[in-house]
Amino acid sequence: MGRNLPKESTTVGSQALLQQLVEKQGFGESLLGSPVRWASPAHPDYAEYYDQDFLDCLEIQNQPVPLRDFWPRSGPRWDALGIGQDPDQTRILVEAKAYIEEADTDPTHAGEKSRPLIEESLSKTQHFMKAKNARADWSRSFYQTANRFAHLYYLHELNRIPTELWFVCFCDNKAIRPTSAAEWRGALRLMHSHLGLGQKYPLKDRIRYLFVDSTSLEFVS
Repeated sequence: MGRNLPKESTTVGSQALLQQLVEKQGFGESLLGSPVRWASPAHPDYAEYYDQDFLDCLEIQNQPVPLRDFWPRSGPRWDALGIGQDPDQTRILVEAKAYIEEADTDPTHAGEKSRPLIEESLSKTQHFMKAKNARADWSRSFYQTANRFAHLYYLHELNRIPTELWFVCFCDNKAIRPTSAAEWRGALRLMHSHLGLGQKYPLKDRIRYLFVDSTSLEFVS
């Protein structure tokens, strides 16, 4: 089953803060322009979903390109999954971080059977997004971000399901490592540069970076 129960939650980590954020009235609607029904994280267990279960959460079935043909089992664990109540029923994938170092993830640890499919799908995503640095290995550097890009490409482009990818960057979390919105933006520019993404690239209009104050849960400009 592609359902991961999070560890005991605290009030300070990105996981707990995101739980509070999606339960906040109006979050999502202010961005999408229509209400969002959040399938996860949801009370009482706030599970994170992956593989076929993440598609089930998003009410996606019989897609032209099956997930198994794009990504091996035990894929990304999604911090939040939502369905917009707009005419397109936009699917929303969410990744949340509490401080910059969380975004600097390890390379893939996939085994010999899974790695070729991962590398092939990352390469296709990289090509579609017109990454300029062809030498950048998306399976190693910033791998977690890269595989999130890949799943946006899988849903929005390969299966023609309107999808957005939201990165929630919590700011000024004094209980962990205070990170300002300016620091986040600088780190994201460096990450994009390393991944070969310039000022304009396909799918950019489907990706949002949200800077949220860790105490008030309000957007930071």
